[in-house]
Amino acid sequence: MGGIPAKSVTAEARHTEAATMLLNGLTVAAVAEQLGIARSTLYDWRRTPEFLAIHAQLSDDRIRRARTIIAGAGPKAARAIVGTIDSDDESIALNAAKDVLDRAGVLKGQRIETSANQAGASFDFSNMSDEELDALIQDAAIKEAEKRGRIIDD
Repeated sequence: MGGIPAKSVTAEARHTEAATMLLNGLTVAAVAEQLGIARSTLYDWRRTPEFLAIHAQLSDDRIRRARTIIAGAGPKAARAIVGTIDSDDESIALNAAKDVLDRAGVLKGQRIETSANQAGASFDFSNMSDEELDALIQDAAIKEAEKRGRIIDD
């Protein structure tokens, strides 16, 4: 067994090393072998409050780092979703439009108020360009998000 000699590092350091290896997907047998300890020793460690705390902290740190990475990719993901609205495949474009409206806070089946229908006027969307419709939808989504206390970043 080729692990680090027990006397050269603290118990906390050995527990941290073991917890890291376990979180990396190594088996108990593989971790025990790499640390030069019996599997039963590792099983015993895993039941101690100290080891459990180290394991939980390492796991929380990994989750926090993953969330930071995911949050950083949010704008890129949003642009990708919005970009698929222009897809030549109508099914993809429709699903993207639904997804954008959903993420903007417009609920399925919810009526979007425009200045025309708020005043009781009828509105003919058939004569509007895609750009005009996009602007109208964006404006309505922003107003709805503001009502709900959400912020939309252009």
